[in-house]
Formats: sequence, C-alpha cells, structure tokens
Amino acid sequence: MKFRCRMTEMLAIKKFYTVLNTISKMAKTCVFRLSQDRFFFIVQESSPSSPSIWVEMEQIRFFNEYNLEGVNDESPHIYIEIEPDQLTKALHPILKSTAFFSLKFKLTKKRDRPCLSLEIEDRLCVHDIPVNLIPRKHWQNYQEPYMPIHRIGIFLPPLKNLKHIVERYKNLGNHMILEVDTTGDNGKLKLKLESDSISLGTYFQDLEVPKICHTGATQPQQVAVNGTASVKIELRRFNLFLHSEQINPRKSSGCQKFKMKSMFRDEFVEKLKSEITLHDIDYLSFNYILDGCKSNKPIFLTDSNVFDIIRVSGMLQFISVYEQCKNYITENIKFSNALEIMTEMDAISEVNLHAMAKKFVLSNFVKCFSYALVFAQELNLDIVKSIINSNFLYVKREFDVFKVIVDWITFSNERSSHALELLLCIRISELREREIGHVARKVSQDPEIRSHRRLRDSSLFMFDPASKKLTPIATLNKVNDGTCEATGYKVLAHGHDVIISGGEFTIGRNKWNKMIWSYNTLTSKWNKLLRGYGKHRCVLDSVIVIDLETCDIKNLEPLPIPMYSPAICSFGENSIYIFKSEICVYDVNKKIAGLGNYQNVIKNSNAKKWNSAMHFPLRIGFT
Repeated sequence: MKFRCRMTEMLAIKKFYTVLNTISKMAKTCVFRLSQDRFFFIVQESSPSSPSIWVEMEQIRFFNEYNLEGVNDESPHIYIEIEPDQLTKALHPILKSTAFFSLKFKLTKKRDRPCLSLEIEDRLCVHDIPVNLIPRKHWQNYQEPYMPIHRIGIFLPPLKNLKHIVERYKNLGNHMILEVDTTGDNGKLKLKLESDSISLGTYFQDLEVPKICHTGATQPQQVAVNGTASVKIELRRFNLFLHSEQINPRKSSGCQKFKMKSMFRDEFVEKLKSEITLHDIDYLSFNYILDGCKSNKPIFLTDSNVFDIIRVSGMLQFISVYEQCKNYITENIKFSNALEIMTEMDAISEVNLHAMAKKFVLSNFVKCFSYALVFAQELNLDIVKSIINSNFLYVKREFDVFKVIVDWITFSNERSSHALELLLCIRISELREREIGHVARKVSQDPEIRSHRRLRDSSLFMFDPASKKLTPIATLNKVNDGTCEATGYKVLAHGHDVIISGGEFTIGRNKWNKMIWSYNTLTSKWNKLLRGYGKHRCVLDSVIVIDLETCDIKNLEPLPIPMYSPAICSFGENSIYIFKSEICVYDVNKKIAGLGNYQNVIKNSNAKKWNSAMHFPLRIGFT
C-alpha cells in the first residue's frame, strides 16, 4: 500500500482544516478512508448518544497531486485510524504562514509502525503522526450509512443564533424539548425548557420545509408531510454539537427519525440477509432484555449483570431498561463497587452517574480502594491521577494516598515510570516527619526522584556589585569525597588561585582531609600542592607557613595560647592576623608573636566566634 498527495492552494487547505477541526471536537479518533476518486472521514462509535459522522470529499477539489495504491486491484482502498486533533495541530501553523509553498501527505513507516507524514515545504518541517492500519476484514464496518426514513423535516435557523440560545439554556437545566410544526405554509421551530422554578420558550417562524426524498422509494421526489413532532434533547451534548460546527453550511435540516425500528427496515444493507449480526452485544444481557420485554416485567438486576445490561440497552435504545439500570446503580452504590461504577459510567458517557460515583470515591477514598483492592490496581493512570490529584479528595492522613500509589505501582513493573508523576500529587506538607522518612525509604531510587532529595555540591561564589547577586564560578568537589560535605576546611585567595586546606569529611569518624588543594580560576583546574597538617576539632598552637611558589614549609613560633579553628588572613606583605578570642599578629620577618590590644578593636570579643577573615585594601573583614 502506498499513498502520496500534495496540496498547493491555501483555500483547499483551510477547508480541509475546517472539516478536521469539526470532527476533532466530536470524536477522539476517526477512520480516514482513501480511494481513487474520493476520500472519507468516518466516525462510528457504539456507545449511546455518541455521534456518527460520514464525510465524503472529492480528492480533485483538494489535491494537486494524488497517488494511491491500495491493497490490490480488487480493493483499491486504504483504511487508517487517525486522531484528528493531531492533524489539526500540525496544520494550524500553515494557516498563519506568509511564505507557504506546498503541503505533502505520505503514508510512511517510522520505528516499525505506520505514520501519516506531513511535509511543509516552506520551512522543511515534517510531522510524523502515528496511525493504525485497519485490516480488510473490518472494512465492511465503515460503509456509507443509510439514512432512516423520516416523515417530517425542516431547515434550521442560522446555527450561530441557535448556538447562543442553547448556551444560555444549558445554565438553566439539563434537557430541552425541541418541537417542529409543518402544518402551515412555512415551518415553525420551538425550543422549550421546563423545570420546577422556570419555564422558557423560544420560537422560530417562517422556516423552509424541505422536500423529502427516500432511497428506494416509489416516487423519487415527494412533497413534505404536514404534521408535528417533538424530541427531548440533552442540552450539554446538543451544545457540544453546535460548538463543534466549523463548516458554516448555508442550510441545516432537522428531521424526526425512528431508532430501533430503522435497524430492520429495508433501507439498510441487512435487508438481503437472513440473519443479522449485532456486534459488541453481550448475549446473556440481550436475552435478559428480551425476556423482560416479553413478560412486561422489570428485569432482575444484580451487581454482576447491571453494567452489561445498561451497556446493551443503551446501544439498542431500550430506554425503559436503561432507566431501570440507572435507578439500580444510584440506589446500590457502595464502597465495593464505587470505583467500578465510576469507570463504567465514564465508558458509556453517562455523565451524571459518573459524577455521582466520583464524589462518592473522593469522600470515601480509603474505604473504596481497600474494599475493591483488586479492581483498583487495574485502573488506568488517568483515572488514578484524577482521583488523588483532586482538590476535593478527603483523607484523614495524606500518607493513605501514598499507600494507594505504592499498591498501584507495584501491581505491574511497567508502571514504575509513572512513580514521579503520581508522587507529585501528594501534599508533602501534610505528611508527618516519621511518614516522610518512610516515603523516602520506600520510594525506588529513580534518578529523577533521587535528585530531589540530594543537596547541591559546595560551590565558590562571586558577588556582582552591579546586579547584587551571587554567581557560582566553581564547584568545590574536593571537599565532597565523603558521605557528607566536609566541615572545618579553610578557603583562602591568592592571586588567581583559591587554596583549600583542612576539614573533616565524616563527622566523628576521623576521616581528615590531609591534602592542600589549589584551584586556578583561569584554567578551571585543581592542583594538589602537598599533604596537609593538623586535624579539625583539635586545639593547636602551631603556626606553619607554606610558600606557594616553592612549596617550602616553615614552622614559626607557636601561638601564645592554643586555639580551635581560628580565622586567619594576611595583611600587608609580612603580617599574619589570627582572630579568635584573642587577636594575634605575626611578623614573618621578625618571627615574633604577641597579643594585640583587642579591647580597642572589638568589645566583648570573648563572646564572638570568627570563622573566616578576608584582606581588603586598608582594612580586614571577618565573619
């Protein structure tokens, strides 16, 4: 199978985009059927109240080049399943482009799966959209549908006006009655909403009545049938349909249709078959429904069969059975089946029951997940995340949310990749200190998770007076060789070099830094000068001077009193200042140590503990 086509006219691309945008607002996926002369977009969903869409377009009106090779000469077609939303996102930038040249579509294979590739030639941009090839045995499910016979029809008013009215009705109720009257010369349309507190009506008059033409009728063209008809419509779905309309048709018609009866009329393809196969219908549930219709008695519902019966009754439009199932589910919701009700009602688009079940789960979170543990572990990621990330979730302890996450992840090894995504839903501030420790031990050591628990490496910062910000210029990785950052090390500046000495890597285990390192800020390299002397947390009185050029070591006179980790800096060419409870000044040439008059410099210095000292012109700074 091969497919390649090319568009060069912006008007055709805009029309193609409009059709796709309309379909994307009503269905997540659709079938893209390709033939020699035409192409089709088909939506056929089995759930109740779901739309059925058939769009037929001539390829010559859209494509300048169109090359297609089907399965074989007998079946020159290609059926692929696409997501229209992805196509619209890829086409949207073209609509705003001023230098557009052409757009190409290709059926390709990328990473062992089929793709529909879009190539935009103005900027050499290619979009590869994954698609699913539909086997030939399923092609019969996507034939053109037959319109059921209708006896009353009317052209609708401008959909823009209808959209504004329905939008306001939607805020006042859930359902609306639409009445059509064609008894006069012109048609009339009435929108009516009634509730306990309000009754509203909107009238459209002088609407055109179309002539009715049925496939296979004895008279190819018939006059309109006079009469009235009414239908009850769910406002939310009708509003969604009106907002999805993007094509802006000149005329739109509405008609009264038969539902279950139309499946067995002679207008359908099944008219030539002696047996009709109902697809995706549970056999036992269908028998329950038929027996109930024959006996004219309510069906015996249980927790094990109600979901299958409501699905079948919704597909085949057994309204009374469908309502009976809804009432049963509403009256029998409990901890053990709330999660299942929530997922099943979401699958058949039963919004009210889904909302009711979700509220029940959010208010009884722990019990619902513990009573239905097996079912809870089989939930998909989106449902679990929508529950634990809800602001309306009620739990006595936030740690219970973590337990549910762990049970869900450990059920399958493939779910470990979602660990961080789910853990971000936990309110950490609501956890106790002991619970946080348990979370830290329990969580697998994923690199992304581990990085959140890790401290940054020690860095050398430079203060920029202009921006008044600290900027890291180097990482002091030589003081992070142990299980924690070293303590007690000294950092000194000498020209372009930064000197690091001393320090203890592991507190209380005597793992000392016995090296003196030099970091060159120009070359960004570390140099080991020599082995260090002394130990952190030891009170010493020795004074050692190291010549950084020759690496010679000189032992000076000891301090007047032993000191623990004093602050030291050089001042001038020959003086060394030592700050602690006493201030000592060394003259390197005289090699004489003496006590400074610290009372005149710093008052109450006995209460101070200085960690570092820095040399500035004409002054010394210390912290």
